Amino acid sequence: MKLTLRSILLIIGIILVASAAFFIVTATKSSPVVMDLKMAKEGHNASEYKDVPSKLTVLLLKDDMIYGYYGNNVRDGKTFAVTELGKELSEGIKRYSLDSFAVLIKPLEATTYENTVDVLDEMSNNNIKKYAMLDVSKEEKEFIDNTGKK
Repeated sequence: MKLTLRSILLIIGIILVASAAFFIVTATKSSPVVMDLKMAKEGHNASEYKDVPSKLTVLLLKDDMIYGYYGNNVRDGKTFAVTELGKELSEGIKRYSLDSFAVLIKPLEATTYENTVDVLDEMSNNNIKKYAMLDVSKEEKEFIDNTGKK
């Protein structure tokens, strides 16, 4: 088989086209996935939400559990799993309007990063516009310590 200049150029052309196609396909497949990151506004503190009756406070506990209560009385709450938060948020939206409903997220020391992210995802999934991540109050900490929920 005799190689002519024409056949060599044809082979090189085919290799270049195949290489370009390969790099274009692999470059589009490996492009990063973009995700919006919504951060809470700075400057929130618990006193801003003290007199808001339509608030749900969620204390993030260990072992994928949450202690949640409405209003200001920490003793009127209930414990539920992180997976049940969506249902609890839906009930809160039905109980109050979406515009007036606020959620205070308070992770304890034993809370995992994954649970915190799951709770923030639920805020987005349920279109909760008013939520803040705050520190656990002294009263809440004492209640959790006394009930052994941690």
